Amino acid sequence: MPFEITEPGGAKGHAVRGFRVRVRNAGTHDYECLAKLEEMTRPDGTPFENAYLPVGLKTQHQKEQKRPGGVFNLRSGESQLIEVAYLDERDANSEIVLQYETDDPNCVPRTAYSLTVRVYGGGKPAEGHYRLYVDGRGFLKMVES
Repeated sequence: MPFEITEPGGAKGHAVRGFRVRVRNAGTHDYECLAKLEEMTRPDGTPFENAYLPVGLKTQHQKEQKRPGGVFNLRSGESQLIEVAYLDERDANSEIVLQYETDDPNCVPRTAYSLTVRVYGGGKPAEGHYRLYVDGRGFLKMVES
């Protein structure tokens, strides 16, 4: 499920709001993993023309420690939060920032998107489907779809 984070922490009003998804290694082996934003479509099902897809995403630690995104280790029983998107809701002209593995900002317009995130490691990739959008009050939202 998506996990919400705000700056300042616990903000109820407009803030810098982001969403993460949790990945857990339920197996008995340690894996080198890669989380990718694989697909991005508009609400009507048409593809969003994003030349970067598929692209690796950052983990919470890679982002916070300003390390390059991409490959990360996931030990047996361990969880990791994958960064998906942020929005500075305080600025009505800001765009949604997708958390690609690069350090360059990757902005997309404030509208609704259907996202597919896959995590590769051992065996069949784990896959999640989400709806990312800005609601009528200017708040970033992300829900499983």
